[in-house]
Amino acid sequence: MRTRLAGAVVLTLLVAGCALSDGVPPQSTTPPDAPGATTTAAPPGASTTTTSTTPRLSAADRDAVLEVAAEYVSALEAGDWTGVAALADQPAGVADRYEAAWDTLGVEAAEAVIIGDRPDPEQPAVELGVTLTLRSVGDWEFATTLPFTRTASGWRVAWSPSVMHPLLEDGDTVRLQVSWPERAAILDVEGRPLLSNLPIKVIGVVPEQIEDREAVLAVLEAQAGIPPETVVAELERPGVQPDWFLPVGEMRAEAYAAVEFALSLPGILARDGVGRVRADEPLADQLLGRVGPITAEQLAAWGPPYDAGDVVGRAGMELALQEELAGLPEVEVLRVDAAGRVVDILHTSRGEPPEAVRTTLDLEIQVVLEELLDEVELPSAAVVLDVATGGIRAAAARPITEFDRALQGLYPPGSAFKIVTASALLDAGIGPGDDVDCPASVVVEGRQFSNAQDRDLGTVSFGTAFAESCNTTFAALSAAVLDGPGLRAWAERYGFNRDLDLPVPAAGGQFPDPPDTAGLAAAAFGQGEVLASPLLMAALSAAVAGGGWREPLLLADTPLPRQETLDPGIADDLADFMLQTVTVGTGTAAQVEGETVRGKTGSAEFGPGPEFETHAWFTGWWDGLAFAFIVEGGGSGGSVAAPLAGRFVEALVELDS
Repeated sequence: MRTRLAGAVVLTLLVAGCALSDGVPPQSTTPPDAPGATTTAAPPGASTTTTSTTPRLSAADRDAVLEVAAEYVSALEAGDWTGVAALADQPAGVADRYEAAWDTLGVEAAEAVIIGDRPDPEQPAVELGVTLTLRSVGDWEFATTLPFTRTASGWRVAWSPSVMHPLLEDGDTVRLQVSWPERAAILDVEGRPLLSNLPIKVIGVVPEQIEDREAVLAVLEAQAGIPPETVVAELERPGVQPDWFLPVGEMRAEAYAAVEFALSLPGILARDGVGRVRADEPLADQLLGRVGPITAEQLAAWGPPYDAGDVVGRAGMELALQEELAGLPEVEVLRVDAAGRVVDILHTSRGEPPEAVRTTLDLEIQVVLEELLDEVELPSAAVVLDVATGGIRAAAARPITEFDRALQGLYPPGSAFKIVTASALLDAGIGPGDDVDCPASVVVEGRQFSNAQDRDLGTVSFGTAFAESCNTTFAALSAAVLDGPGLRAWAERYGFNRDLDLPVPAAGGQFPDPPDTAGLAAAAFGQGEVLASPLLMAALSAAVAGGGWREPLLLADTPLPRQETLDPGIADDLADFMLQTVTVGTGTAAQVEGETVRGKTGSAEFGPGPEFETHAWFTGWWDGLAFAFIVEGGGSGGSVAAPLAGRFVEALVELDS
């Protein structure tokens, strides 16, 4: 558990405290003949008894005091510090004191109720019950007293530090002492840690001990993977002292042990520490995210109990699930006197332990996917979904240092979109075995559409046109049989034009209504203005395999979202089409001996014409897992993306053997 003091000086209380009675009327010392005393004549032979009456505030004054108290309560609850100050007998600085205290304590809401009053004519008072809701801490309840004094302007609060809290005195400050628990782990679907806190070695340099700077830079890069520019930046940072230990990187304890001797150059030191460690490197880096020192923007947005130097989520799930992974700290509100001594603990919140987050990711599948994409030279991404639940079993993207292409990238899907168009055409009455034309090119409303390599297959079945990815067939049929809104409706049944509800940023797909029939023909094979993410394209195959589209999930304990219903006949026809694509069509490179792999290739044109580049796509499923692969600018989906799918399935088969 880590402890720190936040807000070194929250509020300097410079107004002298006012002594208040305990609310019990004092014994009267009024002489019997004084005004306000009553004397009762005793009967003969009895002693004389004198009864005194304590002076009381007049009804009008009491009403005035209670009215000011009510105004104070309203201003306090509204955070109207100018209004609070206007009710004080000495308003100077009062607003600043309240504003500073509220900001530093992270007060999100305040509630006060009048629980009693003391109608003393010399100094009446009102008792308040106060509840302050502190951000990420909870409610702090206490009672305080508003003493009143009569001024030329009427009754006013005789303001002193004790008005804010009864224990505060002149010169006091208040501080937050915060102790954060150890951050919780992120787990895979089987409960295995993906990210957890483990022993590490913090690698650093000490400037005055370095004898050969170039040798130190070279060794740190070669043995610890620490870029020279990182080390140089630390060494040349303004204000660095010669004897400082300057952290420049981290290593797992076991990894450090293997290179400890090589790192034994003068000036290189290692210290024990605890770090956020992945189960494997790399491992869903963009998706899981990272932790780091809280940024100025985060600190401004979150406020107390966070403070400068706290380690928090900075990206991905680490950021999105900060509250669950960090828990709530133990927080003490301390009263500190003018000499800097802690003299009271005004409030303690015990906090809440963090909760490990169980995701839908599968560690073994994720590792296989990472190793596969490591071999791809071009920017690439892949997503794997569980067909039965929509749970994301794996997601990876390259380069790791860039954005999450797997979940956030939007690309023209090319012929992989023909799964959607085929659904619409089957629904419109086109049969799987119906004869259709697949010429090398067709013209729709003056716009020419061609097949890859200008292939001319003549007359083929609709299923063959799908498996061989005949652009001309789909362009001409869609222009003749479908309309824009109808195809858009089918796209939306497969998740297009929807916001995906995941804890991290995720893009779905876009299918605007085509502007004309030529635009409809282009959209029919995933061109025009159609865009999709690898995540959505994996969900597309999962929808065919599972009998309807289901929104992807990332957290294992999330209730399953409602599944769209796909007509069983259409689903069966599409499954046959996708099997034919892999066995004899454009996706044969995805074949795996002894395994049944289904899929659809896509070669999506992008960039300015007439020399287009193409993204390589493959989406499909095997053994309850749906997947999508994209290689940016990779060319043919059949020759570039389909082999990745085949090697992925082969690796999983070997894993299970």
